[in-house]
Amino acid sequence: MMLYLTGAASSLANSPEAPQIDVSKSLGGYISSSVVPNGSLNALFDMISLTTLKNKPKELVGLGLINKFDYAVSNVELKIVTRPDYVGKFKVAATAVGDDYMMEHVANRYSEPMQAEFNDVDFYRAAVTGEIVVPAVSGEVISIQPFDINVEVEKGGMEGTMDALVRALSSDLLYGIRKLSNTRFELFSKEDTLVDEPITCIAVGTEGVEINFLGEYKNGKNNTALVADTIVPGQAIGIWLQREIVPAKFSNEELVKMHNDGVVVEQEEDVEFLITYDIPNDSGEGEGENQGNSENEGEGENESGEGGNQGNAEGGDENQETGDNDNQNEG
Repeated sequence: MMLYLTGAASSLANSPEAPQIDVSKSLGGYISSSVVPNGSLNALFDMISLTTLKNKPKELVGLGLINKFDYAVSNVELKIVTRPDYVGKFKVAATAVGDDYMMEHVANRYSEPMQAEFNDVDFYRAAVTGEIVVPAVSGEVISIQPFDINVEVEKGGMEGTMDALVRALSSDLLYGIRKLSNTRFELFSKEDTLVDEPITCIAVGTEGVEINFLGEYKNGKNNTALVADTIVPGQAIGIWLQREIVPAKFSNEELVKMHNDGVVVEQEEDVEFLITYDIPNDSGEGEGENQGNSENEGEGENESGEGGNQGNAEGGDENQETGDNDNQNEG
């Protein structure tokens, strides 16, 4: 499964080479032979500038998803892994593509296709907010359950307790932490998995630390769109990816003043465009139920386990169906 830019001058049905590398011209029409570069969906949209924040336009790109396997894949689903506090909000529409590898074409990035229905496919990783009520003392050990996270506090006090939490989770493979204030933090999952039931969290210390969790550990949103029941070898699906800017935390007057004063606020919004699909048992990929899953965060990697295989494809010559979109906000 490969993602390609659109806007080619000719059809892939006539020639396997139909390059089109200009992202600004990826507005539908013929699917090109130019692969969406690995990890660079950040290049598909412009930086969020003062003008963007004020006018809040909807921007659009058209992509083509082609099954490059020699077997059909099924249950092709799409979701966008994001966060509720991001100003860039994404919607997706899937559209049928004929044997000529042509989809609808729009005039510019701010137009909307006539034959497309956009869906909210936001997915939030599981998370919970914690608040340090009574800080730990030097040498105290904090255990966060049910995650088996153990935190050794080197320096007591509020700052030392927060630093210890951040340090302990900075290298954890499953969980991460985001500092929200001097006393509050967010504990979140690094995996794109759905928590079936909300989880109650507790923190226990060897001395007198007190940490309250505000709510339960859960996914705030779990929206997924079924792109196709089945995609046979060589078949293509058209995908429209639309970004809309939601109201910023600054008023228009504040934004103008910040612009005049030369103030720049930089923030990266790391958004993953994730497509999953099922591979048939007789595909030769392994035994059990196979699932292809692309996260596009670096080098190609394949993982397999008992009872099923999950392939992560992130290289230009392998399965590549997702990208990270790093929106940088500038005021």
